[in-house]
This record gives sequence, structure tokens and C-alpha cells, in this order.
Amino acid sequence: DKFGYLMRNPTSANQIGDYVSEALIHSAQLAVTANINDWLTGYVELLYNPEQNFGSGTITDLDRNKIVARRAYLLAGDLDRWPVYAAIGKLDTPFGLNDTVSPFTNSTNWHSFAGLAYGAQVGYVKDGLLLRAMAIQGGAQFRAANTPVKGTNVPSRVNNFAVDANYTFEFGEADSLLFGASYEHGSPYCQNYPVFHFNPCDENNPAWATYGRLNFGELELLGEFAQTTEDWPGSAVPDPTNPLSIYDAQKTRSWTLGGRYGF
Repeated sequence: DKFGYLMRNPTSANQIGDYVSEALIHSAQLAVTANINDWLTGYVELLYNPEQNFGSGTITDLDRNKIVARRAYLLAGDLDRWPVYAAIGKLDTPFGLNDTVSPFTNSTNWHSFAGLAYGAQVGYVKDGLLLRAMAIQGGAQFRAANTPVKGTNVPSRVNNFAVDANYTFEFGEADSLLFGASYEHGSPYCQNYPVFHFNPCDENNPAWATYGRLNFGELELLGEFAQTTEDWPGSAVPDPTNPLSIYDAQKTRSWTLGGRYGF
């Protein structure tokens, strides 16, 4: 089912038969922040996830049991003195809210559009306003920010970017309303049919998103919508042997609505 696909558990590589049992660690993370001085901070996040990664083989295979740096970047800035920061390394792309009120799984917006990429980011933070822009290395970029580099997926050019702007209006002691919008030059949805992750594209397919969140006492409401600006070539299914299985290309869109009340 969709939940099983999102969590990559179970999979045909890891389990055999209709009923299975496991005793294992699904994932473990270790994050380290180094405050080098008032203006310079380093961050690295290590991840061990044999159940969920894209390695080959079963959960006992060495390819699935490696510890990788999920995020690693150097950040420059002191917001107490100046409302501008800059970061370079492997970090989240500034696109969309990609949040959820569910404690059990991520949102479909996160699964469809959240990006992790190599690049350089700058931001402005002051009086509830947050502006972010990131220059992103090209290539498939862990699937989520794809722009072609001479027809390949080799990330050897900074030819992609994403921008985001949001504003948080605070009222009361802990109540707030956030709303924002984002744009990215190259989304994951640019490959031709049949689609394989991390493959190159002929042309980039931009995307945009808009989102909002309300925190009012114990109540939290959030909503988000994201969509590509062009049709996804790979969404067309040209099956000449079955006329009922031929579908025209369409734009990729995802939306999230959520609410939560704490007791």
C-alpha cells in the first residue's frame, strides 16, 4: 500500500511470504552542531537506515548498512546582530512547507516535492519575515531537484535554484498565523516515460507551492498545495497494445490539509 511504499517496509527484497516478523532497528540518527564562533556554525547529521534506504540486497547487505551524512553544511551568520545568513553544503531546499500534523507518516507534499541537495543558500529573517534563496547543483539531486547537465544527471553545474518567502503574524503569547509561497526552477517531474529515479531529463520542469499554518491555543491547522508549471512527460503512458492504457501527460500536483488539537 501507499504507507508501505513511503516507509519502504515491507519490500520484496526484505520480506518473503504473506506473513513476516522482524527484530531490528529501523533507523538511527546522530546530529552534531559545532559553534565555531559567533558567526560560524557547522552541522552534520549521520543516518543509519537499513530498512528505508535505496541500497541493494536485503537488510543484511553491506550496501544497506552504511552510515551516511544525511545533511552537512557550514552556516555563517549571527541573527542577533544582522538578519542575514548564508549556508553551503548538503541541505534542504527552500521549497514549500512539507509539514504534517500526523505523528505516523510524512505528508504527500513532503514525499512529492521536498528536496535535499548540494548548494548554497542565503536567507533574511526579521520581524516575522523569512526570505530564502538557494543555488542548487544540477543533475537528479537525490531525485528531488532535477535539471539536466548536458543531457546527464551529473551534478557538475549550478544550474538550478529555489526561492521561498513566508511571513508569521503573531498574536497573543503563543498564537500565530504563517503563510508563504515557493518556486523552484527544476522539480523531480521532468523525465520521460518510462520513469526511473535519478535519470536525466531533456528539459527542466519548474514548480510552485503555497502554504499556511495556524497555531491557536491547542489547535493547529495547516494546508499546502504544490504543482509543476508544465506537464510531466513521464505521466503520459504510450501503450499501443492497449488503447485503454494510453494517458495524456499532465501536471504533477499535491496537496495537504491537516488539523490537530492537543488535550
